[in-house]
Amino acid sequence: ANEEGYGFKYVSGTLSALTVKNGTETLTTINNITATNFNEYRAIFTGKAVRFYVNGKIVATHTAGIPDTDDDIFGTFYVKTTTTAAKTLYAKYFHFTQQNA
Repeated sequence: ANEEGYGFKYVSGTLSALTVKNGTETLTTINNITATNFNEYRAIFTGKAVRFYVNGKIVATHTAGIPDTDDDIFGTFYVKTTTTAAKTLYAKYFHFTQQNA
C-alpha cells in the first residue's frame, strides 16, 4: 500500500512510464515503440523528477507523483497480457545507480 518507485509498465499492448507514490500509480502512455523489437529502456530518478528514455530518446518526465525519497524504492519493468500465447521478456542488463540532482 505504501510502495514507491518508478519504471515502465506494459499492459495488453500499451507501454507507459510509471511512477508510484504511496501505492498510487501515475502513468504516461508511450507511443511508437514496437515491443517485439529490441529496445533500451532507461528511467532516471533525480529526487525532483523521473525522466524516461527509450532507445536514447526522452519519452516522458514525471515531476508529480514521484517518490519522496530514494530510500526503499523499486525500479520495475511490468508486463501483463491477456493473450494465451507465451510471451518472453529478454533483459540483457539491469543497472541501478544513484544520480545526484
